[in-house]
Amino acid sequence: MSLTVLNTPVPLVYNAPPSQAGRLGDVYYTLLNGDGTTFQARTNTGVVEYGGGAYGVKQTFTSLLDLVAQWDIDGEYKSSIGFKTYDFGTSGDLNTIKTDVAFIKAIEGGRWKIVSHQMIFYDDDNTTEIARFDLFDITGDPANESVFERVRV
Repeated sequence: MSLTVLNTPVPLVYNAPPSQAGRLGDVYYTLLNGDGTTFQARTNTGVVEYGGGAYGVKQTFTSLLDLVAQWDIDGEYKSSIGFKTYDFGTSGDLNTIKTDVAFIKAIEGGRWKIVSHQMIFYDDDNTTEIARFDLFDITGDPANESVFERVRV
């Protein structure tokens, strides 16, 4: 299963045996929904040959889908690959994702220490503070032992 980002041209590739090279006019593909119904009927529009029997087509998807691309040569089924489309716009753009991953890496890679009833996290340089939490015990009192809860300051 491969991942596909919405509104981005995606190459769908079929690697036929080298003996099938040079048959561009005979290579077709069909896109099926996850439930097996047809999403796009069999076509060879846009199919290109990369060489040595490798064929492909670029598709751009604009909605969230669970698809299977089926390839055939002259109607004889040859190969299929499943893929899902994803929309990073609904859960934040790529810059937000990069920022979140960088923060997680810093939290996990840097040092931390407990001072009084606070936990302090440092970047991976071990000196730059990136997060601070108040610590509480099970009764809600500030604590540095038997910590039950942390609240970001």
